[in-house]
Amino acid sequence: GNNKLNGTLSSSIGNMTALKVLVVENNQLSDSVPSEIQHLVDLKRFSISSNQFEGTLQVPIAYALEFMEVFNNSFHGSLPDNLFELTRLRVLNAGKNMFSGQIKSDISILSQLEFLSLMENQLNGTIPEELQSLTSLETLLLHRNHLTGKISDSVCLSVPSLLMLSADCKNDFDDNDFTNDGNGTAAVVCECCTYCCLPGPEAICSRRHVDGIS
Repeated sequence: GNNKLNGTLSSSIGNMTALKVLVVENNQLSDSVPSEIQHLVDLKRFSISSNQFEGTLQVPIAYALEFMEVFNNSFHGSLPDNLFELTRLRVLNAGKNMFSGQIKSDISILSQLEFLSLMENQLNGTIPEELQSLTSLETLLLHRNHLTGKISDSVCLSVPSLLMLSADCKNDFDDNDFTNDGNGTAAVVCECCTYCCLPGPEAICSRRHVDGIS
């Protein structure tokens, strides 16, 4: 990563079937990720963050994959269904893209997750209670989306390792704090969030529990 690479990711990447680590983050690669990426069945780390990739996300069908980092690109559409087959994932960082649709209840299948970031996307709907199945989770970032409803108390109670939880919950803001920030109304009720934010790319966040979730 961080080699000032530009151009596209070639479809011939799919021929490197024994590859275990693919890290091309912090470059200027663009266009879509080729579907041939699915052929990298032995990958353990897939890191393409901070490029200019766009289109729908293509996921390696690698059942040993532990780290998937696609942060800070321009991917859109729903999170792919085959993502939920990667049951050994420990880190999923898909923040700062343009993913839309709902957070599927299938997220509970990824029971080994320790870090999950879906922040700064265009996700909508409610936050599934199935998140409580992610009992190894330490960080869950959901802020700056279009989510509504309530983060169930059972999520916090069932995930004792959870140290950081963020959403668009606005708990600690006074009116004067955000008159010039954000572009919408925080719509998530979250009594156990450690950070509450307002929607919008420049919106401020407020820290609620200094020592983590209580």
